[in-house]
Order: sequence, then C-alpha cells, then structure tokens
Amino acid sequence: MLLVTDRAKVILFSFGLAAALLAHPSLAASQSGTVEPLRSKEEVLATVNGKAVLKADVDKKIESELYGVQSKIYSLEEQVYLLRLRTVERMIEDVVLEDEARARGVSVGALKKSLVPDNLTVSQAEVDRFYDENRAIFGSVTTQEAKTGIRATLETKAKQQRYRVAVAELRNKWGARILFPAPSAPLLNLEDSGPSRGPRSAPVRIVEFGDFQCPFCRLAEHVLEQVVGSYGDQVRLTYKHLPLPSHPQAFIAAQASVCAGEQARFWEYHDLLFKGGEDISRAALERRAMEIGLDPGGFSNCMDSQASRNVVIADITEAENADIQATPTFFVNGRIFRGAISFEEFKKAIDREIESGRPRGKPESKGNGAVNPSGGTSSHSK
Repeated sequence: MLLVTDRAKVILFSFGLAAALLAHPSLAASQSGTVEPLRSKEEVLATVNGKAVLKADVDKKIESELYGVQSKIYSLEEQVYLLRLRTVERMIEDVVLEDEARARGVSVGALKKSLVPDNLTVSQAEVDRFYDENRAIFGSVTTQEAKTGIRATLETKAKQQRYRVAVAELRNKWGARILFPAPSAPLLNLEDSGPSRGPRSAPVRIVEFGDFQCPFCRLAEHVLEQVVGSYGDQVRLTYKHLPLPSHPQAFIAAQASVCAGEQARFWEYHDLLFKGGEDISRAALERRAMEIGLDPGGFSNCMDSQASRNVVIADITEAENADIQATPTFFVNGRIFRGAISFEEFKKAIDREIESGRPRGKPESKGNGAVNPSGGTSSHSK
C-alpha cells in the first residue's frame, strides 16, 4: 500500500511527465522509433514541410568557401592574440623583476645586470664554424673583420638567451601564468582525391598544394621524403596542383604529372620533376616521360586533352575556394601550415595528431590552437 506522501509524489511525477510530452511530442514519438531524435536549435537553420535543414549539411556544401572566410577571421584573431601576448609578456616581466629586486634589496637595473655574467663569451670554434657556413654573405669584407663581427653578434645572442632563461626561472618562482588561449585555427577536411602515398587508414593525412616550378616546393620534397620514411603507414600524403601564374611552365608540368598518373607512374614522374633540372618545357617533359618508360603516344595525347587540364583546374579551384594563395601549402589532418616547414615542425604536428587520437579533420575539444608556423612560399597573385 502506498503512503499518502508516496501517492502524491506519483501524481506529481505523472503530471510533470505529461507536461513534458505535451511540450515536446517528439519525446513520446521517439519511443516507437518513428521520429528523428531532437536536435538543438543551434543545429537547425531552417525547416520546410516538417524537415530540418541542418547547419552541418549546409557547412558541408560550402566547406572550402567557408574555410576561406574562417581563415581570414583566424588571421585577424591571431594578430589580436599576438598583440595581447607580447604586451602581457612584457607586463609579467616587469612585475617579476620588481618583486625579485625588492626581495633581494636591490634595484631592478642591478638585478638585470646580475642575471647575465659579464664574462660570457663564445668559443673561437663557434665563430669559425659560423664563418665557414656563411662565408658567401660577407663579400669583400676581410676574414678578420667578419669574424670580429660574428663574435660580437654571437655573444649578444648568447647573453640574450641567458637573460631569457633567467627571466623564465623568475616567472616560475613568482607563479606567473598566462590564462588566455591562442585562437584555434580552422580545420579544412579536403577531398580525399588525387595521387596519394600511404594507406587510407593512416591516422594522419598530409595534403600538399604544390607547384613544380616553385623553389620552395623543391626544398619541401626532401623534408616530405624524411616524413614518409620516418612515419611509414602512420601518414598518408596526397598531392594537389596549384601552378602559380608567376611560373609560366608550372601548369603544363602539372598536366604532365597527371598524364604520368594515367599510366600509374605519377610519383615516379613527380620525383623526377623536382629532382631534375629547371627545364620543364614541353620537350623536356616528354623526354622525361620516356626516361621512366611511359608510352609516348598516350602521354602526348593526354597532354593535348582537356581532361588533363580539367584535373589541374579542379585542384586550382579547390585552392582558390579555400583562399590558398601560395606554395607549398600543407594540411596536416586539416590544419594549415604555410611554406617549406622543417621536419621538426612536421614531427611536432604529426605526433600531436597521433597522440590526440582525434579523427582526421575534427576540431579539438578546447580552443588551444597554436600559431601556425610559416616557411618560405611562392605567392599566388590574383
């Protein structure tokens, strides 16, 4: 037998449940599996004839264009972030130096001087090595004059580095913390099309927009070889064409690589173009096709076809929609990296993606994106 209080609770619960069902009929209907689950208001952009137009579906149709706009917004957000960060860094340094000077009973000037020893020097071997590695830049300057300048420059850099280390130690001592995150760069989930190396199941996908006449792309190829060799089946590398207007032979070279791909030899031809000489005229392209055993008639017919042009144009359109204007440009699981970046920068990005376990092209759960590194690029002029 129910007590009075228990019966009252049951009645109140029943009324509450009924009210909820009246307010949201789909709650009741969903029990039979005949109605789609409820969607948040943020997901639904419109309705028509009882059907929802979802934000995710809309964004998928305009993904490249949307990314181009979001990249411009991110660039502005990044500028604001860096401006604030530099100012915050200076303010933190001022505070920790004042607090440490007060604790030591000295002036801030005296404290700064004590953080870097006066006798800090660099070895003659360091000076000689720098001179030998950069001899060409000194022109008519005598060896002695050059090495004197090198020593002064290296010692200044060493003192600056020692000062930065000392200030960092003081920041830790006085509990300095930066609490605002860097803006998150937008991610672009590019089409998985184009010539690729590596398994589709690889946890990390690298997409390169390149130009066979771009000197920075040539430099980047050596790094990419190191990346593929180091990570093996953990990465999938896809190449997309972005021949720049400033490189008059780049389009026809891209076309030639497409035609090599028609005979299942894209990567061999790709490597030959980047490692060979700078001549990529039609005659040189046909000569290289013969070097790797391509059928010359089929290659020539392909070069003359609109189909091979369309493949290149499709990649250019994809790049333009995403506001990609320079080569090389890389995407690591949708995250953009501009220029001929180093192996260490690739490694940092790849390791981060592998450790995160995040599906390719999916954003992180928190807005702690890093500033995108940038190496050398060739620019696309519109």
